[in-house]
Amino acid sequence: MKINKILGVAAVFAVISLLFAACSGDSNNEFAPYKGQVWHAPYNTDTLCLKVTTASDVLLSLNSTGEVVAHGAYKTLRGEFQFSDFAAEIGGVEYRFHYALFSPQLDMVLYGDSINAKCDSVPVEWSCRFVPLAK
Repeated sequence: MKINKILGVAAVFAVISLLFAACSGDSNNEFAPYKGQVWHAPYNTDTLCLKVTTASDVLLSLNSTGEVVAHGAYKTLRGEFQFSDFAAEIGGVEYRFHYALFSPQLDMVLYGDSINAKCDSVPVEWSCRFVPLAK
């Protein structure tokens, strides 16, 4: 009977120590499942590359020159990438990227709006499918 009480108390302390270790991890050890992932989409005669560089940063570059055309921040919420300060000007057209969702094929679909100052008076909503870059 006394052994059962000792084992019970030891089990409780073991569970508490495991919970404490799991909850008080290093804050620099962030879980970033998409870090390093790259998707691409054709753009005129070039290719746009969308890359998740860190747990909170994303960039868009042209494949032919490697020029970064947009850099912004993101956060994930229920499978949706929500962008902040993520915009680009490409070929005289200003693009603003609002959010992205995964398609059933695991393509990244960006949603946003754009405006061409020469012919548009209001932003036009659009979406663009980015395919995962083969490693």
